[in-house]
Amino acid sequence: MTKIFFKILPLIILLISLAGCAKNNSADKKSSVSLDLDNDQEVNSNQTSSYTKLVVNENKCSGCGKCVRIDAEHFAFSEYKAIVVSQDNLNSQKLDMAISMCHDKAINLS
Repeated sequence: MTKIFFKILPLIILLISLAGCAKNNSADKKSSVSLDLDNDQEVNSNQTSSYTKLVVNENKCSGCGKCVRIDAEHFAFSEYKAIVVSQDNLNSQKLDMAISMCHDKAINLS
């Protein structure tokens, strides 16, 4: 019984996480927020790495908050959308996870 529990535990956690995104998305749609949707949000840095720029495309971002929960070092909320708060440590595993888990594909690293 214990082995089965530990095999399905990751699926349960994923479902709970996705349910949180659905709640955040419906709350965001009900509120009226004025945003400049023509520009990508970005922060400049003097850090030298293989990646030099992290950007959140506000046109694509639904504001579910998954990236903020995964990697608070690089992301925060501003007016119901994710924004970049740091260009440091662009090779981090948490950043890679946040980018891959973004269902809107709104995060770009170049």
